[in-house]
Amino acid sequence: MTQTPPLNADNRRDMTSRFINDYIFHRHLTQAGAADHDDGADKYDAAYAQVRSTQRPADFDWRQLQAGEIRLLSQPDTLCYVLIVQRWDTAHYLVLPFSRFPLPATDEEILLSHTRTEYLSVLQLWNARTLHPLFLRRSWLVDTLTDDELALAQDALAYVLTGEGDCEHFINRMALPIRRPFDPRLDYKNTALEHYAALDATDFDWAQQCELYSETAVWSESTAPAENTVAEKSTPVETDLIIPPRPPIPWPPIPRRPPRPFPFPKTFLKPVAYAAAGDEELSPCWFFDAPSNRLLPRLHAQELQPEHLDDESRARARYCYPDFSPAPLDPEANLLWDIGKLNLPADSYDALFIHTSKRILLGSGFAQVNEYGANVVFSDWLSEDAADVRTPSDVSIFLCKEAQL
Repeated sequence: MTQTPPLNADNRRDMTSRFINDYIFHRHLTQAGAADHDDGADKYDAAYAQVRSTQRPADFDWRQLQAGEIRLLSQPDTLCYVLIVQRWDTAHYLVLPFSRFPLPATDEEILLSHTRTEYLSVLQLWNARTLHPLFLRRSWLVDTLTDDELALAQDALAYVLTGEGDCEHFINRMALPIRRPFDPRLDYKNTALEHYAALDATDFDWAQQCELYSETAVWSESTAPAENTVAEKSTPVETDLIIPPRPPIPWPPIPRRPPRPFPFPKTFLKPVAYAAAGDEELSPCWFFDAPSNRLLPRLHAQELQPEHLDDESRARARYCYPDFSPAPLDPEANLLWDIGKLNLPADSYDALFIHTSKRILLGSGFAQVNEYGANVVFSDWLSEDAADVRTPSDVSIFLCKEAQL
């Protein structure tokens, strides 16, 4: 493993030179197709293949996401380690990708240390992005930064994005800036962005859906979940819509633009029949044979119908605690339901939560069915407004397949 270089001003030039040499060597191996070489592209990709072969979705760490966690994302087709920097808003987290190289490339990357496993030494501050928990939570918890390391990363990120602040305590952990148009480090940055292009586009599309369906009804009278019929499965429909990747997130955050208007008929807002008297602690619960991030448009377009989870005419989940107190302002205030009676196969699922009468999207979470139990967790609210959610019967739970890129 590469040794940590002396952290002084004279060494910035040396780190820059060593990175450029390493990158040119790596690019040469990649272009030459040296798949059997012990160093270079194959080593990095082999590490990803090994992780995917030994880790399963059941091994995801589903606990509340925390600042300082290092997570390995499951869905990109290459090894993508990210650091959770902070909670960005009620529905997103700010993350920083790690470089695949052991030394910083520019003055927009910082060397944390070489005390961890490979590929967890350098943070790409220029590559900051927000991710929705729908995608971020499907990951493996690899490690956690110390408080000092997290503070260092946060200070360096603020400095890179704003150009303000005291950089004396970390500037020697950075390389030199790019000043020439043909610098190979520009190619390095473009290649790194490509690894996140599909994830960025899918996450951006989901953010647009959240903006739309947090203000307008998700389904119409004709597509509302039926109480007495079981619909047939529907094959997911692929979309041809291509959404460009988002640029790096500015600092500090800018106000989010209002949702786009959408002409829903008034019949969409007719209230759905609640549970029977005395069933206020029960929430209507449905399963959809579609990925969570492709469900809402298909439901609105009347392309998909729900399936009952059991033979009863009303499939419902029971809220687990005596008091129902939605508190989206508190990120730790998760809501928990027991779905043990719904007879779902052992697996993990995405969960979307819809206001039963208003039929707007409230937020998302996840469900786990295994030998330890069967529960669904409301973990990620879309806004600070609980939208008149007063009892569990105000919340309809849509269980579905995991989000897909």
